[in-house]
Amino acid sequence: MAYSVIVPEKIMANDVGSLNQAVVSGSNLENGNVFYLDQISGSSGYSEVFHAVAPSSGSLSGLWMAYTPEIVVVQSGANNFKGIDQDPRNFINLSGSVVDAIKPQPGDVFLMSVDAFSGARSSNTYANAYADNFDLAWGTTQTGAALSFQYLATDYITIGSGSSIGDTRLVAYRVRCLAN
Repeated sequence: MAYSVIVPEKIMANDVGSLNQAVVSGSNLENGNVFYLDQISGSSGYSEVFHAVAPSSGSLSGLWMAYTPEIVVVQSGANNFKGIDQDPRNFINLSGSVVDAIKPQPGDVFLMSVDAFSGARSSNTYANAYADNFDLAWGTTQTGAALSFQYLATDYITIGSGSSIGDTRLVAYRVRCLAN
């Protein structure tokens, strides 16, 4: 299964520490998934880690986005191995693991693979957060009082296979955050 790949091109979180947060979720999270922060974890050693929860109808703004360096974990029996698989499409933030998150700000620009969105883009020009789902959904209009992105262009993310550098071009959409 291919998971979403995101490339933050111009984001405020690169320069502002308060727009970065450690989170943990009871669900697997793909990079690019959006969520709100519920409460700080009560687990020992997790005093600065928030619980990530899927947006609900009353919490579609002020959301955060999973963005963890893509170090794929390969599981073999009870063992986990990191760094064996270099393909970022095979990376997912596993349930219960601490995940890096950023808070998208209006004006931020991302390049996001097609897998980061629910539904087909076709003629839709907005990607919005919606209730009970971690994905962004394509729509014809910007959803009011919700995290919302505007489609800018179709582009590619280049991925090497290990045998050849940059031999795979992954279709991606360049989007700009309009509201959060």
